[in-house]
Amino acid sequence: MREEERCFIGEHMYRIDTTFEELIQVGNPDNIISIDDMVEYDNYYAVKIDPKTGLLVENENTKMPSVKIPKICFEEGYGEGSAYAENFNKKLGKSYGVKLLDKQALVELENMPMPCTIRELPTIEKNGFQYEIDVSLREIRKKDEPLVFIDLNGLEPYKGKYGFFIDENGKIIDTDDKKATLVKIKHLVKQVPEEVSRVYGIPVEKLPKKDWKIRSNPDYVEERIKGGKLPVIRIVDEDYYVDTRLRELRSSNKFWKKIELKDTGGRGNDEYDNKFVFLYDYLNRKIIPDNGDLKELPKHSVMIVIPDIETLDPIGEGREIYGDPYYLLDRYPYQPKTEARIIPIEKTPYSRLVKNNNPVIAQKDQLDKNAALKTTRNKGQSY
Repeated sequence: MREEERCFIGEHMYRIDTTFEELIQVGNPDNIISIDDMVEYDNYYAVKIDPKTGLLVENENTKMPSVKIPKICFEEGYGEGSAYAENFNKKLGKSYGVKLLDKQALVELENMPMPCTIRELPTIEKNGFQYEIDVSLREIRKKDEPLVFIDLNGLEPYKGKYGFFIDENGKIIDTDDKKATLVKIKHLVKQVPEEVSRVYGIPVEKLPKKDWKIRSNPDYVEERIKGGKLPVIRIVDEDYYVDTRLRELRSSNKFWKKIELKDTGGRGNDEYDNKFVFLYDYLNRKIIPDNGDLKELPKHSVMIVIPDIETLDPIGEGREIYGDPYYLLDRYPYQPKTEARIIPIEKTPYSRLVKNNNPVIAQKDQLDKNAALKTTRNKGQSY
């Protein structure tokens, strides 16, 4: 059992999905080039790909050379780090316009700068500080300190406003601080209507005037209940089906790959904070175990935040816990597709563990992640 093999076409890297016979651009998982878009020859498939964007060139008359994908890539696989990859690159790589990952390329890849694509969320400015509004996770986060957040499920909106407190540095703090400044924002349907529309699939003109009146798109609900269609969550560039009954996420194209939610170490500091958090190597698509003794992290590491089960699948959880698939929908409108939140390592207590060819840091220099997280929660206040 292994991850998809990869190849370079121009400056862009692609994963080779042998199950669905597709090329999927790394960093842009919605750019999928199917084998059906290619012309088949005896030993390869030819396709025109824009070297600047990495996208398929659909106009066949465009004066651009085709790249040639060896058939073995879509069949048994070429074998990353193999002698075949090395020989191919030497003899055919340039003429084919494709570079397979041989041993040298794998070493170079581990040290290659490869930023993780992070969705830009709506941002508001209050008292000179920037805060992200995350409609899907129902959170407001300080933009430069994303582990400092307030969970809107812990608030009861009143007179069209949410309220929370910040200190002189813009950090969200407890309400009993004498120096606290009250910050108010409108209901999300008024503050960020386009984002609410995108998340819940409801046209802006049909949004209610209050957040608590938001209801699920009936088409989404029917697909889930009557059609049995499981919700999907994207973790960086890989989609997973949410199986609420088994408490696991299953890769949409690799039957053997799953993430057990009970094993991811949810923050769970209070009833409003039941999200799942783990460290993730997005280059190699694997969870980084944290047993409290981490000394170093791979260069391509991020922190991942998965919504709680109620947000991921309120229909499945309502059926599982309450015997009623509609039970939770008033509070948790159904989202058929969500995205895990990606937090750059440099904005977490793990930042000092990422070293660029430096010696492994001493255990005594590590930060206490759990202690840090416990001090960043604030239930806020409603007004």
